[in-house]
Amino acid sequence: MENDIYKTEALELLDELEAALLELEKAPADKKLVDRIFRALHTIKGGGQMFGFDEAALFTHQIETVYDAVRGGNLAVSPDLVSLTLAAGDVIRRMVLGEPVEDMERETLLGGFRGMQGEQAAPPAPAPPPPPAGRETAPAGEGNPAVYRIRFKPAPDVFRSGTSLIALLKEIKSLGECSLVCHTRDVPPWPGWTPRPAISPGRSS
Repeated sequence: MENDIYKTEALELLDELEAALLELEKAPADKKLVDRIFRALHTIKGGGQMFGFDEAALFTHQIETVYDAVRGGNLAVSPDLVSLTLAAGDVIRRMVLGEPVEDMERETLLGGFRGMQGEQAAPPAPAPPPPPAGRETAPAGEGNPAVYRIRFKPAPDVFRSGTSLIALLKEIKSLGECSLVCHTRDVPPWPGWTPRPAISPGRSS
């Protein structure tokens, strides 16, 4: 039942995506249109992660990162970008409906997006801050790996944007060995907890 709800809402979002892309083609400098496109992609991806449409979520995520670069001013809107995204929207639609998508078609589209991002010069990485005075920091290396401590406190309405915390934790875990400490003080009682996202093209990311 929930899968059917996701399909219906994802198809509505894809219609919204297509309409925004056609408008963007005529007004490539319109940031509001870029935001609409990003939100639609972000919500489709989040709902896909939540309801088990992993293939559609992964594919959509890679398109979403391109529009995040557009939002940040690191990539310009072009006719090729709009055309690629319209084609990608058709692929996402077929994935959501459970229709077959050839690996070659998917990889050709993703290769086109990667090529566009590769045209942008990457900004230089910022220099690491110096260690605090009076404290020695051994350089990271084969015998002394870098260790990072990440603190994350999601907002109470985190699931409304379609965010999958499980997917986020799996992505962090894929970067290397990790341990997790969960603080549950502010988590509501399980019987009263409603994690299902409210997928809507009007919601911000």
